[in-house]
Amino acid sequence: MSQLTLFLQQLHEGEVEVEEVAPLIACLVSTVADGDDERLSRFEIIQFKMEGILDDPAESFAQVEVAHVVGELTDEQYAVIRTAVVQGALR
Repeated sequence: MSQLTLFLQQLHEGEVEVEEVAPLIACLVSTVADGDDERLSRFEIIQFKMEGILDDPAESFAQVEVAHVVGELTDEQYAVIRTAVVQGALR
């Protein structure tokens, strides 16, 4: 199970608060595991991970979107995570 999947599962089951995991999720979806991301912006990393071009797609924002669509995340939780991802990408 990927770290992102674990965070989403814990959030769905009420084991953690969205404010706790949103920054961690933002970091996971906007960085590359091997650290070879100096030439890419965080927005590019997020996009390339969602497309499966970079790293494991299981660690991409697409997983967050799927969890929201299938009802495992509330609209509020999804909004908090999405905001954290965008704010993190702008840094």
